[in-house]
Parts: sequence; C-alpha cells; structure tokens
Amino acid sequence: MKIIVFLERISLAFIISLLVGFFGSGKKVEAAELPNYAIYVNRAANCVTVYSKDEQGMYTVPERSFLCSVGRNIEDTPTGLFQTTDYYEWRKLFGNTYGRYAIRFNGHILFHSVPYSQPSVDALYGDAFNMLGEGASAGCVRMAVADLKWIYDNCKVGTYVVVYDDLENPGPLGKPNAVKINLETGYGNYDPTEVAAYNPWVYINPTQYLKQDNGDGIVYAYKGVNYETLKDYIGLKDSNGADIEKWNYSLELNGKYDLNTPGTYTVWVTGKANSGLASQQQYTVVIM
Repeated sequence: MKIIVFLERISLAFIISLLVGFFGSGKKVEAAELPNYAIYVNRAANCVTVYSKDEQGMYTVPERSFLCSVGRNIEDTPTGLFQTTDYYEWRKLFGNTYGRYAIRFNGHILFHSVPYSQPSVDALYGDAFNMLGEGASAGCVRMAVADLKWIYDNCKVGTYVVVYDDLENPGPLGKPNAVKINLETGYGNYDPTEVAAYNPWVYINPTQYLKQDNGDGIVYAYKGVNYETLKDYIGLKDSNGADIEKWNYSLELNGKYDLNTPGTYTVWVTGKANSGLASQQQYTVVIM
C-alpha cells in the first residue's frame, strides 16, 4: 500500500486515526502520548527531515535535515506511514555486515549506519559511506553515525516515520551536502562524523570557532542579516590550530531559523575544507 503523507497539511486527529488504522492495533492514541518528533524520509531525494510539534501539537516545524541512502532499487524502501519500534546500538544486517545505531520502523526496514564488516568502530566500509545521498542499500535507510546518533537519542520508540517521494523538493531545509571520505588517508574504516576519542578523524578534521565570541559560544546577529554574512561569523582551523583561509573552505547551515525574525534558534554547521576534511558543530543563534 502506497501512502504519501505530508504531516504539516493534515490534522492531529487524522494522524492519530490513520496510525490506528494502519497498524490495526485498535489502541486509542492520546495527543499527550504523541512523540516529540516525526521523521520524513524522501526516498526520491535521499533526504531525511525531522519535524517537531507546533503550538497546536502538529508536526509542522522542521528541525534538521540529514543525508541518507535508501534502496538501490527504490521500491525496496516502501512508502507509507510507520512507527519506530526496536533500537540497537549494533545490529547484524544482510550479508554478514553490521549497522550502528539501528532503529526498526517497518519490519526488516531500519535506519542504520553505513555497513561495517563487524560490530567495531574501525570496520566501516568507507566506499559505501561515500555513496550517502544516493540509492545504495538493500532497502534500509542508511545515514552517517552522527546523524543517526541524534535520532537515536532524541526520537523515542513510537516516533512516526513517513516515507514518500518528492524529487523536486527534498524538504523544507534542503538536502545537505555530502561529506566524503578520502580513502587515501588510511582512515576510511572510520565514520568521519563520529566525535569520539578513538576516532582518528577527530584529530585531523578541521575545528570550528566563532570569530566574535562573547565567551558563551552563541552567535549574535542583527535582524535581516543575510545567509552569507552569517557564515562569516564562523571560522575553521586545521589540525595544527592554524586558521584556514576563507577561500579554502565552505560552510553549510542546517536547521530551522529565520534571519528576519528576532529569536533564539538552534543551527548545525558543517565546515568543509577544500581538502575534503569536514567538521559538524551545533550553535545557538540569537537574532536581535
């Protein structure tokens, strides 16, 4: 059954009734029981968008977008409305491979990392990581470890998952740019997005810093600041602590924010050096 649902356009009551009918549980779902987030998977665009609830309790607020890889044969990742059930730090997959931070949401279909040859952080298939953003799996939804960890930590059991197709519009926050592994570094067996002491990428990836830091780590900008100017507030340093010249790196901002409306926003920034090395960091942005 093919269901294409845009949660921001339908009522909370309809979501509840659709879920009850879809799963056939017959259990009444109270609004207060609804999870904090809903996850959209645009399989045509290989893009995931996470929504939070608005003041009316409907999932209309886009929070973050993530790159993903759905089925190599797109039909192997079915469209529809589902809920997350089982969560695994490691899960054995097809072909004697393993996925990190695996989350089941439709039978044998899970969110999980790019495959590892064994349940060990140094056994990643780096070439498969470089395919994120295009169809590559046997049907599951692959994502980078850092992105999965955010979902694993923030989206509880029962979170709604909508799989749909929209090739022209990846989602309201756009489709993030891919971070690629330079396999010649010899570290292609580690996920470069994972921030951990055992990950060699942590020590060679660039680091971000605020060019104007008041000591609280918050980005302050005036109402009406444009996107390119906002990026000028953040710089990159190489692994030796030296500034990387502006023309040798790029920044991408991801999150729900309005540069024309005063308020406090959460923004995730990906800083990517021309060498291919990259870092991700979360900031609080205050528009005054």
